[in-house]
Amino acid sequence: MRFLVQAEHLKDALNAARAVVPLNPEIAALGGARLHAGTRQVKVTGYDRTTSVTAVVAGASVRAAGTAIVPPRPLAAYLAGLPAGTPLDVQVTGGRLRVAAEHGHPYTFETIDAAYPDPPSPRGPLVDADLERLHLALSACRTSVSPEGTVQLVSTARSLVLHSTDTFRLTRAELPGAGLGERTCLVPLTALDLMAKIGATRAAADASLLKAASAQVAVTTRLAAPEWFPAVGNVLDAPPPHQVDVPRRAAAQALARLAALGEDATVTLRLESAVCTLAAAADTTGDGAETVELEHAAGTPFTCAFRLPFLAQAVAAHRAETLTLGYDADTRPLRLTSAEPFPLTTLVMPVRP
Repeated sequence: MRFLVQAEHLKDALNAARAVVPLNPEIAALGGARLHAGTRQVKVTGYDRTTSVTAVVAGASVRAAGTAIVPPRPLAAYLAGLPAGTPLDVQVTGGRLRVAAEHGHPYTFETIDAAYPDPPSPRGPLVDADLERLHLALSACRTSVSPEGTVQLVSTARSLVLHSTDTFRLTRAELPGAGLGERTCLVPLTALDLMAKIGATRAAADASLLKAASAQVAVTTRLAAPEWFPAVGNVLDAPPPHQVDVPRRAAAQALARLAALGEDATVTLRLESAVCTLAAAADTTGDGAETVELEHAAGTPFTCAFRLPFLAQAVAAHRAETLTLGYDADTRPLRLTSAEPFPLTTLVMPVRP
């Protein structure tokens, strides 16, 4: 194997692929990144048996086809120290990867002599998918993600819906235009983060795999059956009987100030007339209160207590100027909804005051 390339292009591809290279791999080969020079392209792949990342090395000129498996960290550290635009001559000689920078001494890196398992790929072609707002949806879901680190994905022909819950909180984010056919499954949050990070614009899925790709990088991950995930539709499809609009920015700022009382604080939310009162207290730090003026009076008064961090994070997940609070009894979850930049719902369970 031999190819010529500029240092930053190899660095970018290697950094993308090594994001999934495990520190303690189950087999030796998976502890490395696979460099494969084909007839026209050079690709770098990382794989951890669940998620794979394959990145095309931009501008590489192949001189001899071949493959090498390289522990990625030493090579990445070397490439990070080279100026942008540095020409490299990369080749395998004597079982080592030799990297020669123009006007510099060549470096050699140990390779891994093992068979690299081919990562699977879903059947069917990649199709256009509007994933531009995926990073915003994941940001909203992150605070309520389960300990297993998975998100429920519900796809239709027209939209993609993400659900996350830790049983105390529930988030639903809908991405119109990102549908991948009719399917419901569980996806690792880390894999979705990578898909958002690469700016994926195309995607494909089948019963067991999801793949998303940009012009240079593709991320593929295994899907899990959703049997253990709670039946969140029972809650989401039953909106509370009462609701009131709240200025989201003012509420978020009020809760941010109350957060000075610490993560153990409890906040009591009171809706009465055209005022929302937030009163927080913690045994070890003190207490405080904030008021948020409402544009319209709440039709039904309401008082309920919540863990302060949970309510603050639920409000902060939204980005629209107006936030709609849906409420019922003080034993039922508080429902927060907004429509921009995508339909988003967050639910927070109450606590005893």
